[in-house]
Amino acid sequence: MTKDLTAILIPKGQLDEPQIRQILVERGLGDVFLRIAPLDAVGLIQIEVQEAHEGLPCEDPDLVGRFSKGGRAAFVHVNHTAKQAIVHAFEDGASQPGFIGAPGEELAAKLSAALGIEVALDAITSADDGSRVGIGLTSSRTVVHAGDSVLSVPPGMPTDLHSFAFHDRGAGVDEEEERLALFAFDPHALDTLWSLPGRALAEKITAAPPGRFGPLDRLRAEVAASLSALGEKSPMELRATELRALELCALEAGRVFAGGDNVSYWDERVLPMFALAAETPVFDPSELEDLDDSDSVLHAMVEVLPYAAPPGGEGAMLALVSDAELGPLAPWARPGQEYRGAIFTLRPERLLAQVRSLEGAKLKTRMETFERAWYRAARPGQPEGDPYDLWRRARAEEGQNDTDRFLRDWTELRIVLEVAAENRLQPALLFYEGV
Repeated sequence: MTKDLTAILIPKGQLDEPQIRQILVERGLGDVFLRIAPLDAVGLIQIEVQEAHEGLPCEDPDLVGRFSKGGRAAFVHVNHTAKQAIVHAFEDGASQPGFIGAPGEELAAKLSAALGIEVALDAITSADDGSRVGIGLTSSRTVVHAGDSVLSVPPGMPTDLHSFAFHDRGAGVDEEEERLALFAFDPHALDTLWSLPGRALAEKITAAPPGRFGPLDRLRAEVAASLSALGEKSPMELRATELRALELCALEAGRVFAGGDNVSYWDERVLPMFALAAETPVFDPSELEDLDDSDSVLHAMVEVLPYAAPPGGEGAMLALVSDAELGPLAPWARPGQEYRGAIFTLRPERLLAQVRSLEGAKLKTRMETFERAWYRAARPGQPEGDPYDLWRRARAEEGQNDTDRFLRDWTELRIVLEVAAENRLQPALLFYEGV
C-alpha cells in the first residue's frame, strides 16, 4: 500500500550525520525529535524533524535551505487520505518553484526535479526500514535534542506527551492528596552542576525557564540565595548539605518526565496492574454490588484479582515498590536518620521488566476474560450474546476516563524507564502536594 511521508530529503553524500545535527542545532528550533534515515536503495537521506512536546513535524523552510547549501534539499509532505502533496525544493540555499497538488505522476516528476535524480514516492518509502508508522510515533534511529542533551528514544514512543519537561496532568487532583511524578536525570550532569561555584549555580537556577523545577519552582529564590552565599566555592567542595538545592539541580539535570498523578492512583491502580495474578477471577457475591461503582474495568480488576508484593515486602512509601528499591537523593543521608526529601532515586530493573511484560494485546485479553467472568457472576443464568455486549459497552463508556488515565500513566511510565535504560539515566520519584 502506498505510504504517506513528511520529511526532508537530500542526496546521499551531501551531508553526513554530524553535519546534519550541527545544522539543526544552529537553526535553534528548541527541543525536537530528529531521525536521520539513509535510503541507500534510492541514493537519498531522509531527515525527519518533529517538535518534541506536541510531536508535530517542523515545517521550516529556513532549515531546508540550510540543508541544501552546496547541493539540494526538498521538504516533502504527502497525505493520500487528504489527497494532498507538497514539495518545497531548495538548491544551494535558494528556494525553487514548489508544488502543491495531489499524489500522482506529477508528484514523481516534481520530486525527481527537486532532488536531481529519477525517483518515485513508492521507491522512497520502500527504501526505509519499515519502522516508520507515521506522525505521532517515533521510528528507528530517532533521537531527541532537548536542551543541551541528545537522547536516544525507542521506536514506537508517542511524541505528543511533553515527555522532556516536568508536567502534571491534573487528573483527579485533590489539593489535600500527595502527588507523584516519575522522572529520570543525568547523574553526570547533576555532578557537574553540584561542582559549579555557588554563585554561578545560583545564576543558572535563577535563569532557568519558568516551571523548570515543577512544584519546587517556588523554592528557586530561596535556593539561589543560599547558593550565592557560597561565593566561588562549590557545594561539592564545601560538602554542603543543602537538600533543596540538590533537588533543584536534579530537576535541572532531568531529561525525561512522566506526568504527575495522585500517589494513591499510582500505588493502587497503575502499579498493581503489572503484578496481577493471571488467574480466573473469583467474585464474592456480597461485594458484587460495590463493584458496580468501580471507576472502570481496570479498577475492578485491581479490586478482585490478587497481585504480588515486591521482593522484600511492601514498601513504606509505595506498596508495590520495596524500600530496597528506593534511596535518598542526597549522598550524605544516613540510614536511620530523618530524611525530609521530596526526590528519591529508584532502582528500576524489576519495574521495567514488569512494564515490558504487559503488552497491549495481553492487557486486552485479560480485560475481556475478566469482563466475561464478571458478567456471569453478576447475572448468573442470563444469556450472553447481545445482552453481554450491551453490558460490556456500557461499562466501557462509563469507565473511559479512568481507562484513558491508566493508559496515559502506563505509557509515560514506560517512556521514562525505557529512555532511562537506553541513555544511562537515573530514574527518580518526586513527591509533592497537589497543584
